[in-house]
Amino acid sequence: MTFTTTIMIIFIFAVALIFFNVLFTILYIKYLKEQLSIEEESHILSKYEVNSLINQLAQQRASHEAETKKKVDEALNKSRAVLRGKATEQLTPLIWEEFHPGDARWIGNPIDYLVIDGLSDYADNISSNALTIYLIDVKTGNSSLSKVQRKIKAAIEEGRMVFAVYNPDTKTLNTFPTKLTNYEEYAPTEGKG
Repeated sequence: MTFTTTIMIIFIFAVALIFFNVLFTILYIKYLKEQLSIEEESHILSKYEVNSLINQLAQQRASHEAETKKKVDEALNKSRAVLRGKATEQLTPLIWEEFHPGDARWIGNPIDYLVIDGLSDYADNISSNALTIYLIDVKTGNSSLSKVQRKIKAAIEEGRMVFAVYNPDTKTLNTFPTKLTNYEEYAPTEGKG
């Protein structure tokens, strides 16, 4: 092979390399344009999806805010009712007309008041009439007796009420059953008060 032939082959090889390089560059640019086009389309899709998600989140937030406001309003109303009930319980002796406020003793739980009707008049030597004892629970709104209060009411209705005197020095409990015929059935057992 001659020097001229070798140079010719190198020249052809160089031209071929340049040609393939240009061809590869053109194809690569075309590929990049296609990828860019696909990416732009996918951005359009994701913008749509993002807007959809934003709308869903806004709806969920509005729903959550409405539900939270409803729960807060319910809690506030319940709290107001409880506070009103507690205030009414404490002020009742001052507003009732049936009893002298001095006849009432606050118990609080499970019954609000022990009222000994006529006690103030008796203590002030105004009257010597018989005293009447009431257990009174103050209810406001739609309140009703609790399970324990109903049980206490039933005990009184059935005559299971006893007056007792306890002496801690001798640890004795002297009872005076009122209407009980079988007191032993209802007598307190040791350790119960």
